[in-house]
Amino acid sequence: DRFAQHLKGDGLALGDLVRHVRRVDRAAGRGDVAATRVAIAHLVGRDTDRMDAAACRRAAIESLSENLTDGFTSPVFFYALGGLPGLALRGGLSVEGGKRERRQGGERKQEATHVGELG
Repeated sequence: DRFAQHLKGDGLALGDLVRHVRRVDRAAGRGDVAATRVAIAHLVGRDTDRMDAAACRRAAIESLSENLTDGFTSPVFFYALGGLPGLALRGGLSVEGGKRERRQGGERKQEATHVGELG
């Protein structure tokens, strides 16, 4: 089943995401701001040079929540709602959201490429 394959891939990606978030947390817990900045740079596209440990932790949680919603919870919800056609509808909405963001913002941002981010 294609959905089961998709779910397995998303599960692996989610595990990797959690490992990256834990690296940020461990480095911040040690008080190593430089290592915390290096760790968060693997998750976000923004400049991390001026971020303190608390800002890095917030960015990690933000990345975790956005990616959990976009890459796991939302596809499962739309599949449960409408099967493969529901999943396809969700994919179309996500692509359209990204197109709108790029046109409105002028500059493409990694954090805002889905419908939930649009105002």
